[in-house]
Amino acid sequence: MLHLSKYEKEAAESATLIVTISKYSLKKIVQLYQISKEKIRIVPMEWMSNVSGQMIFLTRK
Repeated sequence: MLHLSKYEKEAAESATLIVTISKYSLKKIVQLYQISKEKIRIVPMEWMSNVSGQMIFLTRK
């Protein structure tokens, strides 16, 4: 799990925007990865029905 957390933190740091499903998830992302909450958006779970997991990392190329 720690190994996965390292990759999630790196992805969160390099992401332009992080999409998650709840205020709870937003709070955990901020706490665990020290990511600014301004970089995170909450999208209702039913809008993300085809996505597995609770986070999506988006970056610009």
